[in-house]
Amino acid sequence: MKKKKGVNYLDMIPKKNSAFTCDKTANLVTLHMAHTGLFHRLTQKFAHRPAVSYIELDEYGSFLWLQIDGKKSVEQLALALEKRFGARVNPLYKRLIHYLQLLHNNKFIRWIKKYWREVLFMRILENIEPKAVFAFFEDLCNIPHGSGN
Repeated sequence: MKKKKGVNYLDMIPKKNSAFTCDKTANLVTLHMAHTGLFHRLTQKFAHRPAVSYIELDEYGSFLWLQIDGKKSVEQLALALEKRFGARVNPLYKRLIHYLQLLHNNKFIRWIKKYWREVLFMRILENIEPKAVFAFFEDLCNIPHGSGN
C-alpha cells in the first residue's frame, strides 16, 4: 500500500482569485463575493438572497490578504505575520495553513507550487556565504578558480 505524500505548504504560493474584489478601510479588508449562476439567481429572486456577500476580515486576515501577491510563499507570509504581530499569532503555522486552506476551499485563492529547483536553490542560497556561491558557479561552468583571464 502506497503512502500518500503530504503537501509541503511552506513551499506553496497562494494567489488571489481575480473574480473577487475587496475594499480596504483603515487596516481591515472587506471581500466582495458576487453570487452568479442560475441557482444563485433563483435564490436571489425567490428567497431574497443578496447578489453580493461582504466578508469582513479581522486584523490578521486583512494583513495576510494584503500580503498575498502571487509571489510570496507561505513561509514568507508566516515570517511577515510573525514580524508584524509577534507571539499573538502563535501557533503560527498551524493557524496560517488552516486559514489559507479555508480561503482555498472557498475559492478566494489558488495554489501555485514553486518549481522544486527554485526552492532548492533558494534554500541553498539562504544558508551559504556569497564566496561559496561564486565558487559553486565557477565549478559548474568549469571556470578555473582565481583565473585572471
